[in-house]
This record gives sequence, C-alpha cells and structure tokens, in this order.
Amino acid sequence: MIWIIVSIIIATIIVVLAYFGAFHNVTIRTENVGGETVVYKSVLGDYRQTASVSDEVYYYLQDELKIVTYKGIGLYYDDPKKVKKEELKSDVGCIIEPEDIEKLENADCKYKIKKLPVQESAVTEFPFKGFPSVILGLIKVYPKMNRYVIENSIAPKPSVEIYDIPNKKIIYRR
Repeated sequence: MIWIIVSIIIATIIVVLAYFGAFHNVTIRTENVGGETVVYKSVLGDYRQTASVSDEVYYYLQDELKIVTYKGIGLYYDDPKKVKKEELKSDVGCIIEPEDIEKLENADCKYKIKKLPVQESAVTEFPFKGFPSVILGLIKVYPKMNRYVIENSIAPKPSVEIYDIPNKKIIYRR
C-alpha cells in the first residue's frame, strides 16, 4: 500500500515538472533579433525584484496611457555569480506593440523608452506556465546559453528575457 502512495506522489511530481518545462529540450540558435520598442525602468539590485518592477510598468501603461502590452522584458547586464546582489543592473519593463508606438510617442511617459538594436544573438525559447517555469528556465537555459555564446564567439551582450504571454513562452537572447 505504501509503495502505491509513493508511486502516485512521484508520478504527480513528474507530471507537474513536465508541465512547467523541466523536460523541455533547450536548443540554442543564432539569429538577428531585436528592433522592439521597450518602455522600462532601470533597476539596481537583486534581480528578484524585477517581476514587481515589470508589473509596475505594465499597470502604468495600461491604466495611465491606455496601452495594453502582451510581452514583459528584462535586460540583465551583470552575472549574478560575479556581481554583488545590490550592484546588479537591469532594465525591466514591457515591449510595445507596433500599433501602439505612435500613442506612446504622443504621451508624457514617466518611464524610459528605447528601441532595441537588431543584432546577432544566441536565442532559445522555454515554455512559460507560471513562476516555476521561470526558475526551471534559469536552471536549464543559462548554462547551455553561456556555453553556446563562448563556443560560437558571439559578442557579449546583456541577457534578455522576453515573457511572451499570449504564446506562453519565455524567449531568451544573449
């Protein structure tokens, strides 16, 4: 009887891990990507605070400027293994859809705005089905991404994470 309960628990854990992407095959490729218009806030400190900053920008755009966004973005400039938490630098916010750029240009936006350069980058995708997907993505993607960048001599750039909500995926670029 006990082994049946243990088997059910293990099977449940495996199903949950699979749902959040633990068994997703990470394949890195090189592409020319970028060109998005981003509304963002520069952040100094622990990368864990970026989710709340992204929400802050999102709700400002939605409530104050009446711009609906579907993609969150984080540009991470430092390696958390080499830089103290309180000194980590990032830009966090939302990608503006092309049809809303004019609306943004005519607004008095309290956040920074920039257009990302189009450049050759290492790129991969990971399923996004909630916060556990974010953690699993960090664990699975970054080691492979770092090796790929070194092996393919890709120029250093910030790590970029795009949270594509409608398509339920996280796009990683480096």
